[in-house]
Amino acid sequence: MKLLNYLLFFGSSSFFKSIKLLFYLNSKNKTDILFYYPSYLSQQSKLPKFLVPLITSVKKNNLSYLVIEEPNLNQKLPRSKEATPFDFLWLLIILLRKFHKGNNYNLIDIKIGRLMSKIFGFKRDIRNVITVSQSLQSIFKGMFPNAILYDYQHGLISLKYFGYLYGNSVPKHIIINKSNVLLHGKSIKNKLLNLKGGSYFKKHSFVVGSNFQEYNNPKRSFNGNILFSLQFTNSHSNELNKILLSKTIDLFNKIELNKLNLKIYIKNHPRFDNCIFVDDLYKYKFVKIAPIALDDCFRICSLHLTEYSSVLFDSIREGVPTLLTSFSSETNIYEEEYSFPSKQLCLINDFDKINNNLFFNQMITKQLEWSKNLCEPFNEKRFIELFI
Repeated sequence: MKLLNYLLFFGSSSFFKSIKLLFYLNSKNKTDILFYYPSYLSQQSKLPKFLVPLITSVKKNNLSYLVIEEPNLNQKLPRSKEATPFDFLWLLIILLRKFHKGNNYNLIDIKIGRLMSKIFGFKRDIRNVITVSQSLQSIFKGMFPNAILYDYQHGLISLKYFGYLYGNSVPKHIIINKSNVLLHGKSIKNKLLNLKGGSYFKKHSFVVGSNFQEYNNPKRSFNGNILFSLQFTNSHSNELNKILLSKTIDLFNKIELNKLNLKIYIKNHPRFDNCIFVDDLYKYKFVKIAPIALDDCFRICSLHLTEYSSVLFDSIREGVPTLLTSFSSETNIYEEEYSFPSKQLCLINDFDKINNNLFFNQMITKQLEWSKNLCEPFNEKRFIELFI
């Protein structure tokens, strides 16, 4: 299967288009901002929705920019026409990593970035680089040593995941790369400042907000339709994926046993990549495949269910309350680190409560209030001031 994926990759139009990027980078012109994101974040061959406010504000303020999309061999959806493919250079990076030994992957990637810049003679004056999920930040550090690096927050920042944090400390790669972080809310910045060595983030973190807008017309009652954001991903161990699957099946069995009048629309994680066999979930009569676009999901559903997906914030933005499944202590991030309201609710045991309109409205009101300092609306002025 991998061989087939690579053959399709080499023969794709995006691979040939990606070679044109070499000519762009060999020009002596200036680019104010280079955006870089993994392709699994694109939506229906469009740019990721959360990046659109940033790109729109850059256009409005007449800053030069380029959007680059990292490939995903397992993704079958069309690539974004608004982004330049990174396929050729991405493949070269994967190959060059195999020739470097050692465990300091940050320094290895910086060396690879420098080497690629020398091989291809990159002359482009890239002033700033904005990545998502810290994708290839160290490569860009080596490739464009004079560029200022930023990473735009996507998803949760947690003590349980390496990235912005290493345990209770600031990761070394952030300090070595002199990386800056663009954050969704004040509470996230306070979390970083309270780390050991967190004073680094006083000058290197900026709250610019997100595409979150407080919803003025939340759902008023539960209509029996639930969006279930599944969390099966290659980022987890196989053991954890098995636990989450087993608990999901247990939940579906209880729904069936209690004859609850529900329809559950299940949506796979963007990095699912068939990491576990989930066909058994579709055998239940009340289970449906969720629409691709989240907006369409929330037009249908009035309740959101997840273990810890950041879709929770999209749900709140659309006026739809979230219930947490709490299947594993490894993934109880919202409860332990963010004091999420309604965390004790259970779909089965509290079904009558959820069906009560007054209680339902209290749920979304509490969650809207809770989200305000975690996921603020995009602040264009604060964002643009970083680059002009």
